[in-house]
Amino acid sequence: PAVAFAAGADPADADRMAQLVEASADREERLQSAIDERFAAESAQAEAAAALRAERDRAEAALSKLKTTQVSLLQAEKMAALGGLVAGVAHEVNTPIGVALTAATFLQRRTDELQTALSAGKISKSTFTDYLASAGESAALIEKNAARAAGLIQSFKMVAVDQTSDARRRIWLGDYLDELLTSLGPELKRVGATAHVDAALDVEIDSYPGAISQVFTNLVMNSLAHAFLNQPNGVITISGAKEVERLRILYADDGVGLSPDAARQVFDPFFTTKRGAGGSGLGMHIVYNLVTRRLGGTIDVEQPSGAATGARFMLTLPFRAPDALALSVGAAEADAG
Repeated sequence: PAVAFAAGADPADADRMAQLVEASADREERLQSAIDERFAAESAQAEAAAALRAERDRAEAALSKLKTTQVSLLQAEKMAALGGLVAGVAHEVNTPIGVALTAATFLQRRTDELQTALSAGKISKSTFTDYLASAGESAALIEKNAARAAGLIQSFKMVAVDQTSDARRRIWLGDYLDELLTSLGPELKRVGATAHVDAALDVEIDSYPGAISQVFTNLVMNSLAHAFLNQPNGVITISGAKEVERLRILYADDGVGLSPDAARQVFDPFFTTKRGAGGSGLGMHIVYNLVTRRLGGTIDVEQPSGAATGARFMLTLPFRAPDALALSVGAAEADAG
């Protein structure tokens, strides 16, 4: 910009002043430009931060929804297994109850006949003897079949209560697994399979029976669904060995076994070899989570040795399961990692 000077001023001073004014204006322009650029950069940074926060919030919401959905799916899988157990036990209990009812009806009829003969004064020793024989046989049938039905109902009641409860208690593992296999008897019978528990598992542990029940129910149902296709007389064995503070348990069936790919993915969520035939792919994922988190143990696939066939799973369980608080902390740390 032009600068006016009084008359008689030194032209050199006027030039220097003009240069200073021009330099000052240039610096002011550059400063304003820098301020504008910084403001623009800060605005862009704020927008990016806001977008990042929004994206993080959406990701957290999606993760929360995914976890909720997974919990719902796992619970649905557990209830589906329990529902199948209910149907099987109901079908199995129907037979002894039907026999007991038939025997009771027969006994009632013979009693009515004896009452009629007694009222008519035509009762004889042979009639009375025949009645006693029939009554004894009927009573034995009623007692035997009622006891069988009661045993099935008691086994199912124990399994059902444990599967829907998180309570911990001391149990004799071998007896508990025997009771569990009794409740699974109808499912085993459906495919012609048998299951046995090794006497070495007759040990007392302080753990979560509901989780143990769910683990071995899922293992058995997995064998029945995948191992014994077109193979009658399948055999499942549950054996064990004591260690210092832990129990090693080998679950094995003599079915078709696992391919290398299936063995690598068997514990992954939603992995199933029967995608179009009703398989959800959650059963073995539930097993892995219950064993490693709830029960504080480990589970791995073992390849059969020698001439052995089938699927084999090696579990290690502590004689005393971790407390619920320790499990929650450990799960949170695992999720954070």
